[in-house]
Amino acid sequence: MALKIIEEVDTTAALVTPGQRLYLTADKRLVEEGDPEAASLYCSEFASVLRDEYEVLVKASQPAEPEQSEELTSAQKSAKTRADNKAKKAADNKAAPKGEDK
Repeated sequence: MALKIIEEVDTTAALVTPGQRLYLTADKRLVEEGDPEAASLYCSEFASVLRDEYEVLVKASQPAEPEQSEELTSAQKSAKTRADNKAKKAADNKAAPKGEDK
């Protein structure tokens, strides 16, 4: 989702025009038209809304960036290894013959 503030000539203005139809979800996030979570219309493409309110809603609508270190912990490494091992085909002597169910 790419919600953005369209800067006007006067950036200290109390009102801003988003330039698109925006909707509020049930948990008060802004979404674009067509989003299945849209619950109620926040503004039309030509409406002016309060800048402060709009900036707060846009900020709340942005996905949180996880703060993780680049190095995986040992638990994460072992979980990744176990997940990778699950994707491997069983050895021929371990695999059930085709057509047989348990």
